[in-house]
Amino acid sequence: MTPSFYIYFAFIPAAIFFIIWMIIRAIEKKFHRYLYYKNHIIFISGTVCGLVVLIIIIIILSFFVK
Repeated sequence: MTPSFYIYFAFIPAAIFFIIWMIIRAIEKKFHRYLYYKNHIIFISGTVCGLVVLIIIIIILSFFVK
């Protein structure tokens, strides 16, 4: 398997973050007065998903270091 095949797994956390972001926007349209910590939720989910992407990339690239 080539590294480009494995790199697609790094898009999974990005897709999860996008889904979380879309859910928050949909909730905000209906119940915007109840969603107090929207920016905190987006920041935390973005940070977690970004770290997962970096970990996946580091693990994948470590297999190909000789």
